Amino acid sequence: MQIRVVSGRVELRKENGVLIRVIGYSNAVHAEFNDSKNMLLILSETGKVEVRTVEGNLISELAPAGIKHAEFSRNSIILSNHNGESKVINYM
Repeated sequence: MQIRVVSGRVELRKENGVLIRVIGYSNAVHAEFNDSKNMLLILSETGKVEVRTVEGNLISELAPAGIKHAEFSRNSIILSNHNGESKVINYM
């Protein structure tokens, strides 16, 4: 399964490019899978960060705004704000 951000929407696609589903976002700038590919981390242009299932269900909103960069790192999520400060959140 592949993940793409196209015009602010998060798209899940099969390896051959066929669309599986769109995760309901209109302003996403980054999305990535965790290591087991059962969760998505989505960052919006306003800095909102959410963790969702691959079906699109919300698991957790980690930040309502102000985040510049977000990424999975093993069993943690690293959030960085515009001031360069980082926060590590354990999700397992």
